[in-house]
Amino acid sequence: NPDAEEIPNNDIDEDCDGVVTVIDEDQDGFNSDDDCDDADPNTYPGATELCDETDNNCDGSIDEGITLTTYYIDADMDGFGDPDNFTEECEQPPGTSIQGGDCDDTDPNVNPDATEIPNNGIDENCDGEALQTYYDFLQIGWRQGFENWIGTGGPIIKNISNRYIERDTIIGDFTYKVVGYEGWANSVFYLLRFEDGKIFGNSGLGQDALMFDFTATVGDTIRATGQVVNSNYIVESKEFTELLNGQEVRRLGIRKLNEPSGVATLFWLEGVGYEDSGIANNVSFEGNAYHHICTSQEETILFDESIIETVDCDYIIGSYTVDADNDGFFLAEDCDDTDPDINPDAEDFPNNGIDEDCDGEDTISSTSEPTTFSYAIYPNPVVENLFIDIESEEAIAIQIYDVTGSLLRSRISTNGLTSIDMTDFSSGVYYVKLENKSEVICIPIVKL
Repeated sequence: NPDAEEIPNNDIDEDCDGVVTVIDEDQDGFNSDDDCDDADPNTYPGATELCDETDNNCDGSIDEGITLTTYYIDADMDGFGDPDNFTEECEQPPGTSIQGGDCDDTDPNVNPDATEIPNNGIDENCDGEALQTYYDFLQIGWRQGFENWIGTGGPIIKNISNRYIERDTIIGDFTYKVVGYEGWANSVFYLLRFEDGKIFGNSGLGQDALMFDFTATVGDTIRATGQVVNSNYIVESKEFTELLNGQEVRRLGIRKLNEPSGVATLFWLEGVGYEDSGIANNVSFEGNAYHHICTSQEETILFDESIIETVDCDYIIGSYTVDADNDGFFLAEDCDDTDPDINPDAEDFPNNGIDEDCDGEDTISSTSEPTTFSYAIYPNPVVENLFIDIESEEAIAIQIYDVTGSLLRSRISTNGLTSIDMTDFSSGVYYVKLENKSEVICIPIVKL
C-alpha cells in the first residue's frame, strides 16, 4: 500500500510508487544483498578472480585458482637472485628476479651468466668451483739455456748448453714432447708430457715419473721423481708471479721432508721448470763460477734468472741458429732442416706432395688447360731432346723439376719451339712447369 515501507532488493514495490528499490552502489549490475563488496565494480558474483587478496567472485574464497610465481631477492640487480631469499607473488615485486642461482648477491659480476676469470679464487659463474687453469709451456720451440762461466784464477771459460723441445713422439696412449740438446742431431735428453698442471717425464722405457705438480697447495706432500728431484717434498709457499712475456704463472717453493720447516730450498715455476736449478752459491763474476738460466718460447724470453745484472738472455736467442742444411733458416722456422731446397723462401713445386715453402701444404696447380697460351710437349716418354712448342702473346717461363722439387732446367719462351737436352737426366719422372703472369700448369714427363 502507499503507506508501506519499501524493502530494497526484493523486486517488490511495497509503497505502490511504481518503483522497485534496488541498491547497487558500484553499478556493476548486482545489488547490495548479492554483491559482497558493493563499493568495488570488479567484485560481484561470477567476476574473474584476480590476484589481489580479495574475494572478487563472492564465492567466499580469496584468490582461489591463481598461480603464484616465485621471485628471488636480487640485491645486486644482476638478473639473478639469492636462491635462499625469495617470495611467492602474483606480480613481480621491485628488487627481485625471476631467476635464482646467485652465489654472491652482493657482487653483480658473480652470477650463473658471468664469465669465469681463472686463478683468482672466485667462482664467478656459480658452478661450485673457482676456475683453475694451468700454463702448458711444453710446446715445440720451448727452450731452456744454461750459461756457465768457469774460472780458477785464470781465463774465464764460457760454456753454453741449450735444451729445446724439438718434436712430438707417441708412447702408448700419450703424446710426449722430445727434449734434446740444440745442435746435437737426434739427441733425446728426456720426454715430457703435460696433464692438468702436472709435468711427467719418461725415459721411453719405463713408467712416467712426476717431475712438477703445480696443482699442489701449501702443506701438501709431493713425491717427485725426475732429473733434479727424487724425494718427498713439502710445499712451503705458493704464489702467482709474472714471466717476462706477461704470462701469470704459479711459483711453488718446496723443501725436503728432512729439511727445516718454513724454508723453501727449491722453486718450481710454470713456464720454466726448476727456477734455480744448478745456480752455484758463488755468483761473483770474477770468482770461481756462476750458473745462469734463461727460458724462452721460440724467440720470446719467458724467464731470466739474472744473477749478475750485466748478463741477459741474448745467448739463448743467439743460439737459436741451428741450421743443419745451411739454407739460412733456423730449425724452428724450417719444416725440413735436412733439405736446403725446403724452407719458407723456397718455391713450392705444385702437385708433387712436398711442402717446399713450409706453408703447411703443397701447391696444387690447375688441372685444366691454360686459356692465355697453348703448348705441346713431345716426345713423352723422352730419351734425349724434349721439345716444347709454345704459342703465346706474353713470355712463358719453362722449368723442369725432379720429384723432390729441385729445379734442373729453366728457359723463357714466347712463340716457337724450345728444345731441352735431357740426355744426362736419370731415368724417372720429372715435371715441366709452364707459367706466365696469370696461369701455371705442370705436366709430368717420363725420362727413359
